[in-house]
Amino acid sequence: MIRWSATSVADLESIRDYISNDSEAEAIRFLKEIKVKVMEIPDFPFLGRVVPEMNDENIREIIFGNYRIIYGIQDDLIKVHTIFHHKRKF
Repeated sequence: MIRWSATSVADLESIRDYISNDSEAEAIRFLKEIKVKVMEIPDFPFLGRVVPEMNDENIREIIFGNYRIIYGIQDDLIKVHTIFHHKRKF
């Protein structure tokens, strides 16, 4: 099961707003793709690397384009904590 934190939902909204300044269609496409990527995490939750800033085996990240998707693993639950541009500090 996947649970999106309030922060990750707000992150998606900010990403959508930023991309839609150039192209609404591109913003919609990008959000669909990022959601598909997140939906793949439960199949291989440990495929993502340990977040270097956290050094916790259960806090991992996958890279999608220029974005870091930070998620936690708790038994059968995947919690998406945040999504942000890789140039932004964590």
